[in-house]
Amino acid sequence: MNKIITLIFTILILTNIFSCMRFGTLNLREHNYGALPTEIIWIQVAGLQEEHLAMLRFYMPTVFEKTSFESAQCLGKTWTYTLYEIRPNAFISQTMELIGKKNIKDNCSDFNYSPIWKYLTDNGYETAMLEVGVNENDSFEKALKCGEKGKDFLQDLILWKMAKAERKGMESFHLQEEKSFSKSKIYYDKACQQNECYSGLSRNVEYLFENFIKNNNRYFFLVRDVSYLKALEKKNLEGAREVLLEIEKTYKYFLNKTDLKGKVLLLLSSSSPWSFEFPDGGKDWIQFEKTGQPNFYHKSSLMGLVLATGARAENFCGIYDEAEIFRRIIEGPKKIKFKSW
Repeated sequence: MNKIITLIFTILILTNIFSCMRFGTLNLREHNYGALPTEIIWIQVAGLQEEHLAMLRFYMPTVFEKTSFESAQCLGKTWTYTLYEIRPNAFISQTMELIGKKNIKDNCSDFNYSPIWKYLTDNGYETAMLEVGVNENDSFEKALKCGEKGKDFLQDLILWKMAKAERKGMESFHLQEEKSFSKSKIYYDKACQQNECYSGLSRNVEYLFENFIKNNNRYFFLVRDVSYLKALEKKNLEGAREVLLEIEKTYKYFLNKTDLKGKVLLLLSSSSPWSFEFPDGGKDWIQFEKTGQPNFYHKSSLMGLVLATGARAENFCGIYDEAEIFRRIIEGPKKIKFKSW
């Protein structure tokens, strides 16, 4: 009798657990619907549009090969505007995504809001951010100039920067060094202290990520890249292609971390997406590849890109405001959710 009761009790528990999980497919890939992501990886790329992937796709050895971006389970489009302007700059857009508010002014008042990592920290997640190609105007380090609110904004966050240090005596890292990193500190890449970075994004990410997750079961790992946009602004298409190749390698590395267990959410979002005209093909395309000088649009696009794979990827299909990415990360079925916020 006791065995029967125990069996029934076990069945009820398992039924309750799996009632929140629905297995199916998403973009023809097996998918666990309603899963709570315990490992969140987010790549923010300034300047990127989905059409830019042609710079990689048409370089493949055969027409049958695809970029890793095309393995994403869900594609979304975001409206890029704040309460004050249409087509905000990349820093404002990325801040809006991380704060979940449209009331962004690109001044100290923005740091009065709590970023997504504060919310995740309260739920037991460790957080780290890698900034690529930033200067003092588009780095979150500038929050430190905004008093206690700015310091609190960066608290509990490990911040790495692939950029030249703004002053002497700053903490540093190098991918060939064994090092532990502390919360609420900023570290500069030693290989970026000259006129350019001599370390690539993909190798740095692999080194920092593996170091970061050693003792963390729950984490939020963010990569902010503005170097792609800066190459486009200089109309340096060859440089932009090289950056995009590094981003693709990084995305592929993280894509291999996702599985059907539904623990990992991999996101890629674009801000200030920059458009240019690709040639029709043939001789024009050959000339385009040689010169790398397409016709650039005078203004950035009104809509950004989101690619999602893994736990809660289904939340990112469709069209929505850029600020909504925040909510779509943390909201799921009512039976599977984070603490109230």
